[in-house]
Amino acid sequence: MYVMAKFIAQSSRSHAVLAVGDFNSVEDEVATDVFREASGLADSFREMFPDRINSPGLTNDTPECSWRADTSTAALCSNGTQKRIDYIFFNKNRLTCTDSVVCLGKIPGKTFSYSDHMGVSSTFELNDTDKEEGIDGLFKLTRDTADTALKALEDSLAQAKSDTTQKVLLWLLLFSLWIVVMAVGVFELLHPALIGLLASILAALATAVFWYLVIFTRTEVSKLREARNEMSILSRFSQ
Repeated sequence: MYVMAKFIAQSSRSHAVLAVGDFNSVEDEVATDVFREASGLADSFREMFPDRINSPGLTNDTPECSWRADTSTAALCSNGTQKRIDYIFFNKNRLTCTDSVVCLGKIPGKTFSYSDHMGVSSTFELNDTDKEEGIDGLFKLTRDTADTALKALEDSLAQAKSDTTQKVLLWLLLFSLWIVVMAVGVFELLHPALIGLLASILAALATAVFWYLVIFTRTEVSKLREARNEMSILSRFSQ
């Protein structure tokens, strides 16, 4: 969402912009706040229904969804699992939202629903304007949102570094065991077939861990560090 918001803010100036889908983030989470504020886009459903209590707009883990048919409405409402994580965001300088509804529950004539999520449908009108205003290509975050996002990124980066350390130790352990197995084979202390099997398994595991470190963990740490540094700068200049 951070990368998407940055792309929208930097490249969309005078065009109608829609960002839609399952964002896997509820309304009051920092990821949603960062996306909404940084991109300059508005939440279409919440524009039409600003009262979150009377119009929650829940789209996930709702009683209307057959994926949760084994759970009663009362239980769903009491366990706090219902969420609103599906959105249609738009830029207000080019579009005006005239209607928005949560839809696509049970398929007519069937006992099951279209998806494990409810759908969202919004209607828009194009604004009659030729001005290039609204999205100006710059991030605009409140200080609270920027600080909260910075803290979340720092925690994620620390966790990623910790995971990297654990993976390195695991690789060293597997490599050490492989050396031990090969040494045992040299002295013919075990059957050669068993030595070959153990050596192959350890080599495969060590290789998998190594490439996981090189490809995934290294990239994750790099991207988190980049995002942390950018958010640190934004936090200093946010109001």
